[in-house]
Amino acid sequence: MAKTGHVQISRVGVWSLAKVEAILMVLLGFFQSIILSFTGVSLDGTNLATITGFKLFGIIGFPILYGLVGFISGGTTAIIYNLIVKLIGGIELELE
Repeated sequence: MAKTGHVQISRVGVWSLAKVEAILMVLLGFFQSIILSFTGVSLDGTNLATITGFKLFGIIGFPILYGLVGFISGGTTAIIYNLIVKLIGGIELELE
């Protein structure tokens, strides 16, 4: 039987989380652009895809825009997490 133990995340790498969040958001932006291209309606129900140019922007622009927002939000989240961890401690994980 494996030992179990508690560990605590005491610091998050800013660049690491920013890159991961950016990739996740690029994938979400690509998913959004596919929906927009085929249905003509965005995830929030707005009908913006009546113009072919907008569809092209959606296919290229949404993943780039989402990736940029993800990079910024991931980095910001890591910085804030690292500051909070100094005050109250990190997230605890139980590992087996």
